[in-house]
Amino acid sequence: MTVISVHRPLSPVARILLCSQQPAPLYELLAAADDPSLEISSAEIDTADCVATAIERLSLRPFDVCLVDATWDASAVADLSQHIQSSHRSTQVVRLSETAEEIADSGSEPVEIVSLVSPPAVVRRLLRSALQKAKLQSENRSLKRQLQARVLNEIVGQTEAANHLRESVRAAADQDCCVLFYGEAGAGNEQAARVAHLAGRRSLRPFLVIDCPVHSTESLERELLGEPAGPADSAEAEEPGRLSTAAGGTIFLKNVETLPLAAQRKLASILARKSYSCPVTGKTRPLDVRVMASSHIDLATAAQEGSFPVALYECLSACTIHVPPLRDRLQDLGLLTEHVLNHLAVVEGKPVKRLSVEALKALRAHDWPGNLSELQNVIERACSLDESPLLTAE
Repeated sequence: MTVISVHRPLSPVARILLCSQQPAPLYELLAAADDPSLEISSAEIDTADCVATAIERLSLRPFDVCLVDATWDASAVADLSQHIQSSHRSTQVVRLSETAEEIADSGSEPVEIVSLVSPPAVVRRLLRSALQKAKLQSENRSLKRQLQARVLNEIVGQTEAANHLRESVRAAADQDCCVLFYGEAGAGNEQAARVAHLAGRRSLRPFLVIDCPVHSTESLERELLGEPAGPADSAEAEEPGRLSTAAGGTIFLKNVETLPLAAQRKLASILARKSYSCPVTGKTRPLDVRVMASSHIDLATAAQEGSFPVALYECLSACTIHVPPLRDRLQDLGLLTEHVLNHLAVVEGKPVKRLSVEALKALRAHDWPGNLSELQNVIERACSLDESPLLTAE
């Protein structure tokens, strides 16, 4: 039986950037490698004579493949590849080489290399692979953006304050540095941190909360680093620390300003070294968690006054986010109460209740010193006291 390999045409139309001062040979290479599965003849092709021009072209429109001339030196190709990676593009870089030996010795991931003397079938196979890889990466990024948008909608509201918070959290989610959330009690610091975690690349790993006010220096060390097992005749089992159990994920330090000064300095040392000594194994481990923290006070002022370690503040404040109090977003009360009522209906398995116009006016007349936590408590209490489907101001 004869097996016929069929390659479906890649769609939509491929977009290729030829990086060369003399692109004619690149056009000829593409023409020789073309077949119905690639449809190079219908591709959108542009040219760039240097790295700066290539970066400018990439900023104006997306390309699937950058085909780079053999005359470009390795540093120029590296600069182009670095720009593509840092700007989170799906563009694949394919570099031509003069000899097959350069391919064997290149070690130039993520840049693919093809020899000028390669037969058309080899070039065709590499281009098909690059175009398919670009398509898959583009689709993956699109899905990630959709999922991220869904997660970010957990920050409910359409006021300027809510939109700014949502955008700040989105920007923080795309990074991997420490994040410091400032906000009053009950304003939603922990929720904002959780959303930043779920919208980022660590979302499939744990999000662990450490309630700092309950910890001494010794208990924080045990919490973070763990404890080895007791003597052989002891019932004390080994206790892995949060830095181990949260590996790949996020640790959220709630109210970090309440930690004892010695614990704060210990934490600063771990963050600065990006490693810690594990008492369970006795080995030094790299720090593979993202650390987020919250505070009700201005830590910059506290650091200046000496009541908070400067080193810890510098580590935590790589990214700072202000979580607004509820009184600054009273126009969001309608959406916020609807969100709470929908959540209660799901938890209790009951029909969704609604809020009367008069009740909403009464809520907006309150200054909400307890912020979102107070609002949730008020709505929950009203639902427990009133069995009717419509909650009124009475």
